[in-house]
Amino acid sequence: MVVRRVAVVALSGLILAAVASPAAASPSQTPPQTFKSQFNTEYILQVQGFFTPHVVYRIEAFEDIVVVYDGGGPENPLDAISKIEGTVWGLERLHFDHLVIQNGNQAPLVVSYEELEGSLGPRPSGYDAAPLSIAAAFGPAVGGALAFDDFVHLFKVIVAVIGITALLAVLAFGLASYLGSRTRERDDRADRLFA
Repeated sequence: MVVRRVAVVALSGLILAAVASPAAASPSQTPPQTFKSQFNTEYILQVQGFFTPHVVYRIEAFEDIVVVYDGGGPENPLDAISKIEGTVWGLERLHFDHLVIQNGNQAPLVVSYEELEGSLGPRPSGYDAAPLSIAAAFGPAVGGALAFDDFVHLFKVIVAVIGITALLAVLAFGLASYLGSRTRERDDRADRLFA
């Protein structure tokens, strides 16, 4: 009995050491999750004169919106930053912790949500209903309106489903009619034979 307990404890210790040692020996950090903005912020920044703007969501310890561009926009760098802040604040409907702005290879500027709210005022109602992480999990339908292309795709799917259902109904009705007429013909022949 004692030998059995010692063996169970020793085996448990070995399993625990085998499971714990790789994690302790090489702590691995998962890279941040990034994906493109769901809104037309890039297009609006481009219209405002910014060169090759990219807007991505970065989810790590914080949920950040990252704007990277290659110059352009207002000549004064402070005006360019203010323009980007206002555009993101007005278009991006999801809640975020920081706005990170980077012009080319320059050091990024990090602005907290609270700082933006202090300088730009409260966001429109309905904004901040979902965090960036929820949008990452559930895709573009969360937090924003569907784009026109999404409606066109949805319309095509609905029309296809209705068309297939109608075709199946017509085929079922035709098959039922055919089988019904065949049964009546057999009944008529049987009645004539035995009459």
